[in-house]
Amino acid sequence: EYNYDELYDGGYVYNVLYGEEAAVVGYTGSASDLVIPAMLGGYPVTMIAPEAFQSRTDITSVVFPEGLTLIATNAFAYCENLSSVSFPSTLIEFYGSAFAGTALQEITLPQNMDSIGFYAFEGCKQLTKVTVLSRDVTFERLVFSNGNENLTIYGYTGSTAEAHAAAQGIAFAALDGENTPS
Repeated sequence: EYNYDELYDGGYVYNVLYGEEAAVVGYTGSASDLVIPAMLGGYPVTMIAPEAFQSRTDITSVVFPEGLTLIATNAFAYCENLSSVSFPSTLIEFYGSAFAGTALQEITLPQNMDSIGFYAFEGCKQLTKVTVLSRDVTFERLVFSNGNENLTIYGYTGSTAEAHAAAQGIAFAALDGENTPS
């Protein structure tokens, strides 16, 4: 059950999912540093919908709320000035091209992360450090492609992050030992 009525709260446009959750579908505000609220219209924000912020060159940073589980296809694709994001521990999945063509430099993927879609960070030429706290996240094809020559993936020895880095020819640094996050 999906309510397609667009609702508004503080510059955010959202839909109600299943009568109990909010999906952010757009933004009418002018802030460049976004702190997406955990609640919209009394509903917990669990999803950023497809293309919700696509090509918004005015956005430079985003802090996502605890409770968010999904960032959908092209949600922030081609936000060319988006250089900083902070993901919640509740995040489980990115769909394809979620952050393609952004200016992200470093990201940390939370321990609960389960799946990263095709081309999720494609063309992120400034991305140099990805820390993967999950030991068993599924990397779809070409997650980091087209311009990620300076990228190092930090993850646990024997993890899917290490296997993905090896398969894609991306530098890997183990978090067990001297690179352990504090």
